[in-house]
Formats: sequence, structure tokens, C-alpha cells
Amino acid sequence: MARMGQGTTLSTGLPMMVCETARLVLRRFTLDDVPALAAIHADTEVGQYIGGVRTLAETHCRVTEFIRDYERIGFAKWAVVLRSDGRLIGRCGPQLMRVESCDEVEVGYTFAKSHWGCGYATEAASAALSHLFRAFGKTRLISLIEPPNMRSQRVAMRLGMTHGDVPSPVETGWRGSSDYAALLEPSTVLGSSCTS
Repeated sequence: MARMGQGTTLSTGLPMMVCETARLVLRRFTLDDVPALAAIHADTEVGQYIGGVRTLAETHCRVTEFIRDYERIGFAKWAVVLRSDGRLIGRCGPQLMRVESCDEVEVGYTFAKSHWGCGYATEAASAALSHLFRAFGKTRLISLIEPPNMRSQRVAMRLGMTHGDVPSPVETGWRGSSDYAALLEPSTVLGSSCTS
């Protein structure tokens, strides 16, 4: 079960913590997270489905974009940290994308390879989806997953997502060539209870 929390606030007055689960905290990124996230992005296996390995400078740029989007639209990818020790193990959450002239909210997740196979992606994504439905009133979310990325497809299916007919996000400059998209309706989110 996930719950919403206030936690420490940013200088903008926004709460740091978005929600938490039994093992994880989803919170807003800060620039202090750049080195840990860059280490995750530097792994070639992790980079395989996110457009390739990313440098420290590229990661810094992405985190800066996340921080800007928290203020501009209220959400962006969130840091995923272990409740047990506060260590950053990945990122999960929404990204506003332009798909075939429509704004779509795409939910994605990326974790350090050392934390694959532990159920963290499903746990974090379930909490993120629940939060987006409740706090932001979203009624439709998508996940764009490259066909060979079977791990991510299994996570999407565990979340109750189904293979949908959503065109590839050609207008975003997204580096993948995905033809897999999943649609999710609010009633299908499993086991999460973030509240706004």
C-alpha cells in the first residue's frame, strides 16, 4: 500500500516526497541526485532501452528538466529510493509527451541493474499510477515499451495495462522505435493508495 506524504519541501514550496510504498519512497529529484542517477545511466544494459548510455552532463540536463517540470506542470520522473537506507535505485513516473498531435502522459521506469528482478519497478509504477490518477485527475496513461524489452512489458501487464493502439511518439524526438503501447484506466491500478 502506498501513501502520500509531505516530507521536506523544495524552495518552491512543493513537497519532496510524492508517495511511499512498503519498501520505496518516490520523491522529487534534486541536483544532489545527479551523480547517483548518472551511475545508473552509465550502465550499458540499463541504457539499452532508454536511448543509450547517458553521461554525467546529459543526466544533469535531464534532472534539471524534471525539476523545471515539477513547477511547470506538477509532475515529471521521480527519484525512487529505498526506505531502508535512502539510497537512490532508479527513477519512475510520468513524462508529458506529444504523440500524434495529442498530449499524452507516459509512465516509465528505469532501475539500477543490481535492483532488477526485485519487484521494485512494479511497486514504484503502481504507486506512481495511483498518485497520477488521484492527485492529477488523469484518466488515461500510456507506457511506450520497445518490443524486445520483455521485462518492462511484464511490469506493464502486472499493472493491468494492455497492449494498445497508440502511435509512436515521433513528435518528441524520443530515441526508441517502440510499437508497443499500453493503456490503463484508473480502475485497474493494483494495490496502491496514494492520496492527494
